[in-house]
Amino acid sequence: MTEFPVDSNELERTKKQIRDLVNEVARLSRSDLSPSQYYSEYLNRVVAALAAQGGAIWILDQQNKLKLEYQLNLPELANGESNGHSRLLVEALTNQKGAIIPPQSGFGELDTAEGLANPTDYLLLLGILSVDQEPAGIVEIFQRPTTRPAAQQGYMRFLGQMCGMGSDYLKSRRLRHMADRQQLWAQLERFSQEVHRSLDLRAVSYTVANEGRRLIESDRVSVILQRGQQCRVEAVSGQDIVDRRSNLIRQMTRLTDAVIRTGERFEYHGDTEQVPPTLEMLLTEYLDESGSKSILIEPLFPPTDGTDEAGCFGALVVERIDDATPDQAMTERVQIVNQHSANALKNALEYDSVFLLSFWKMFGNWNTFLRGRKLVKLLLSIGVLSTIVASMMYIPWDFRPQAEGKLLPYARGNVYSPIAAEIAEVLVEEGTEVKQDQLLIKLRDPNLVLERQRVEHEIAQVQADMSALQRTLRGARQVTFSERVQIEGQLKAKQSQQQSLVKQLVIIREKQEQLEIHSPQDGIVTTWKPKQRLSMGRPVQRGDLLLEVVDDKGPWIIEAKMPEERMGHVLQAEDTLVGQEKLEVEFILASQPDTSYPGIVTEIGHRARLDNDLNVVLLTIEPTLDAMSQLKKSDAEFAVTGSEVRAKVNCGVRSLGYVLFVDLIEFVQSRVLF
Repeated sequence: MTEFPVDSNELERTKKQIRDLVNEVARLSRSDLSPSQYYSEYLNRVVAALAAQGGAIWILDQQNKLKLEYQLNLPELANGESNGHSRLLVEALTNQKGAIIPPQSGFGELDTAEGLANPTDYLLLLGILSVDQEPAGIVEIFQRPTTRPAAQQGYMRFLGQMCGMGSDYLKSRRLRHMADRQQLWAQLERFSQEVHRSLDLRAVSYTVANEGRRLIESDRVSVILQRGQQCRVEAVSGQDIVDRRSNLIRQMTRLTDAVIRTGERFEYHGDTEQVPPTLEMLLTEYLDESGSKSILIEPLFPPTDGTDEAGCFGALVVERIDDATPDQAMTERVQIVNQHSANALKNALEYDSVFLLSFWKMFGNWNTFLRGRKLVKLLLSIGVLSTIVASMMYIPWDFRPQAEGKLLPYARGNVYSPIAAEIAEVLVEEGTEVKQDQLLIKLRDPNLVLERQRVEHEIAQVQADMSALQRTLRGARQVTFSERVQIEGQLKAKQSQQQSLVKQLVIIREKQEQLEIHSPQDGIVTTWKPKQRLSMGRPVQRGDLLLEVVDDKGPWIIEAKMPEERMGHVLQAEDTLVGQEKLEVEFILASQPDTSYPGIVTEIGHRARLDNDLNVVLLTIEPTLDAMSQLKKSDAEFAVTGSEVRAKVNCGVRSLGYVLFVDLIEFVQSRVLF
């Protein structure tokens, strides 16, 4: 046999490439790649490292049957349809032993007469994948048949090493799967506890919708139950209140009702070809409203003992908004959720249908509550409450509605502008004592001065004209009769004009006299800083308030604002008075809240008026003589004009409860009972 010289550099490069491929396979085996991705990367590198013609990976499925997961240049005779090849793989997997199978030959006990175990022209290398010493699959490599026996043994050792790495991947994959299943069962256990926690139908429905959505990992879950002949949406995940009048809920109800009548599961994943004609129109209308890409409607059946077939009483509607790909894992979770939900919802429906359920619940709660010392505590509480209520009803108390007002002198004089003018001079300050008719303010009107000068000038001109006409009549020259008549007519016209101008002058003088404003009474000026408010040159209009003069030495009164809703009590108390009796009042000043003063109501307004968004009626209250003497003490001058006052009008005696809760009682009478 001729041997060719070996290039050492080429050999080193080949070894390095194989080591790199081995390292890559080891890294892939520790990764979280999906099986399809891993098998592709794994087999390509193993085939490249062995410089083989092709290969295949066979994995045991759940039915313990070998399934081709990935292949690379798999010969047609080894695609699994050959009985001899299939038996070869099963035999190798049963023995859990790798093997080298020559081309066109059998293996172990396989008889070539029954069919070749290796029907190809390649050398077949078989490696076993195992998990926890249990066979899990086979790695099949198709190598050139011309390799030497020593090289074949090296290939098998390398394949065994690669199968070990592949087994590590399968083991870690199974561990992750077991962890996911354990997490799923933990979630399912929590879900089962939540849905069976209560018998309240609404609470159970909302738990199924919200917790079920998390367990199923969908976008929306709805619970629909059949009440009689109608379906009703009880809960939608993520919504506290279900608006059953919305188009979405109505279309969902119609579609689900049709599915419930069939009693079979309904699935939609973007293709309506498999949808029954009776449901296609309803499905189209609902899709237009909801925009869902995938819909699964799982009917709810009550638990049975197998003796009879129970009817469907509702359904779970599971939707995905963005993905229409069928998901077998999600379907399995929906079935699990359906089983637990059906039991809980059926129990809640039966509990909700109990006659007079609210009454029995209340009765049961009281029966449980009234045991032991709780009964004694309840009786004591009832006794205390009865005592309080009786006290409120039978203890008399003074009923005194409250009004707010101001303390004002009885004699008040307001100074108004008699004409439109401007301020010339203010002669008083705040607090200045004045006498009646004392000059307070001077006004000026430049137009009035000009008007007086014009009228006086015209009067002088008319008088001069009259004098000239009179001299003409008395002159030396003889005037004719017609001239005399004409002159006398002119003289009479001038006299009339003079009289008119004199009247105008009188009016102007009267207006000028009004420019000086005098005090209407004795008293003091109470206007705040009048010289600043009424600065020189400021224009005023007729009727503008300029100053206020009050007689602080005379009697005082209180102008109080009683709320309109209290006036009924005030008028009723006034009707009970005899003779000259007046309603009694007790009031305090805001500046002296610790001292109260007596008074009487002297006048009641005849109409209500709006004050700060509240209808009020004015009451005039006069302090008694004793109160006046206290208010005027020199060492406690609290009687300031405009002081805030709170007054309580004595309206007789009512029960303590009425006095304390009069606002609530009147609200019920006017807003509830009326």
